[in-house]
Amino acid sequence: MSCAVALVITGLILTAARRAWRGVPARPLIVVSAGARPAVIASDAVGIHAGMAPARASQRCPDAAVITCDAAALDATRAEIRDILSLWVPRVAWVRADVLVGLTSDAPDGAAGAVRGVLDACRSRGIAGTAGVAATPLVALIAARAATPGGMRVIAPGDEAGAIAPLPLTALPIDAALSRQLAAFGLTTIGAVAALPPGALQTQCGAAGARLARLLAGEWIWPGSTAAPPRLRWRRVFATPVDDGAVIDAALAQIATRAAQRLATRGSAAGQVSVQLTHDDGQSILHARRFTTPLTDASALRRQMLTLGRTTGGRAVAELCVVLDASHHPAVCQASLFPLASAERDRLRLPPPLQAHLWRAWPQDRAAARLERRSRIGPWEEEGA
Repeated sequence: MSCAVALVITGLILTAARRAWRGVPARPLIVVSAGARPAVIASDAVGIHAGMAPARASQRCPDAAVITCDAAALDATRAEIRDILSLWVPRVAWVRADVLVGLTSDAPDGAAGAVRGVLDACRSRGIAGTAGVAATPLVALIAARAATPGGMRVIAPGDEAGAIAPLPLTALPIDAALSRQLAAFGLTTIGAVAALPPGALQTQCGAAGARLARLLAGEWIWPGSTAAPPRLRWRRVFATPVDDGAVIDAALAQIATRAAQRLATRGSAAGQVSVQLTHDDGQSILHARRFTTPLTDASALRRQMLTLGRTTGGRAVAELCVVLDASHHPAVCQASLFPLASAERDRLRLPPPLQAHLWRAWPQDRAAARLERRSRIGPWEEEGA
């Protein structure tokens, strides 16, 4: 069984600035943007907020150090955080400048110990954050957003709806303006909003409401997961041509087990599998099947391989080759949080331009957003790929 780990870094810009300029560990810090019109993008000084002019901020807090944090400093800190998580989780991706998500083959309870080690390692380097562990990336992200400062929240498989319902809307990756709009109606928790008819959400909030309804149903599109998934190959050459179907089935079953283990380690799923049988006369037969829903289960993958490999035409087999085209972990096929009826799901289907924006990044100051855009948020980064 696989699970997802989400790590949300607290005050990433401030942390990167302090690490880049070690001379101000005990002083309040004001981080400003570069350019012709500098502005405050982050600060831990009392009374200083994003968007304030640096001169005014210095007057209000003369003891604070005013520095400029560039994208390189942000990238260096984020790379160190990724390296820490990669020690425990084989497949990680930045989905926002301060949000890192990983996939592991461990069960949620087993991954919790590793995540504690990640938080401790970050804390020892002056990096603060919260973590969430759950069966799927979306639920892990919500858990991390709702965790206590410096802590971790684990949501067991099957308990998603009950654990998430009482949490505030701020735990969801939605726009703050939408949260305020719902709060004006007295809707402040995820469960309260999930209890509404999806049509009412769309009527009151438009496309944002439709996105929220599908998000509450458990759907989440990965941002940034654009790296090409791997292609895995296995080849078995028999010492002498084999016409015994049981021997061929045993070889395919062994390959299926190894394939499932490789997929779980990579946090991937099987999108397509092909089986090529080469007969003793040198002729080959190729059978392939693409899966509508990517497979991660070893027994299901074994059944598909055996079905494809049983068409031998009554001839002896000298060699078999299995090629598996992996896909990214099925991010859209999340565990149902608050399931939509099929009729509601079809009615709330979004046009392609909006469908690609089911993920909505949290709003932030414009200068901070520009800094984040200049930094590198790459696709999946995999150790030992």
